Amino acid sequence: MEVFEEKSNFKMTYNDNSVIVRKIDNEKLNYSYCMKNVDFIVYVNDIIVFIEVKNYNKEYSKLETEEEKNNFFSKFVYRKQEDGYSYTYDCIQKARDTFIREYSSNKLGLNIYYYVIVSMPNNIPKFVLRNMRKDLERNLPIFSNIDRSLYINQFIHTSNVLTEYSWNNYMKNILGIEVNFY
Repeated sequence: MEVFEEKSNFKMTYNDNSVIVRKIDNEKLNYSYCMKNVDFIVYVNDIIVFIEVKNYNKEYSKLETEEEKNNFFSKFVYRKQEDGYSYTYDCIQKARDTFIREYSSNKLGLNIYYYVIVSMPNNIPKFVLRNMRKDLERNLPIFSNIDRSLYINQFIHTSNVLTEYSWNNYMKNILGIEVNFY
């Protein structure tokens, strides 16, 4: 059994020897100061999965005032950095930068999937994750959104934002990887 952990109190476990996981944070990168990576890249069968892990529940639990809590949920609105911090923009930037890094290193295959796995507070408004999913689709180079007569190389095939529960009930059966926040 292989186990990978992330500083956001996250653990990924799998038993399949055909699965290869790269914990990007551990790699020595000669990377531009302005570029960011996702947390993990998983190679399984004929797909590559970019995984970003976000423990928003941990961050939310540290907030003390109602104003801080309301401001927390406002950060899920997509906006560029010059217009204020956005969790969604951060996830988009990490996927784009990782895609560029892997593409330029000739490490990409045909099918690239991007998943953001989140731990969220119980009182999260229902629209937050839905809007985050839509913003990822609108602002990433998603394969179904490109002009195939113009582009011939791969783009990100699909993206999604999943809770730990959703991942373990759906993706665990497909990829053989279990995830947990602790």
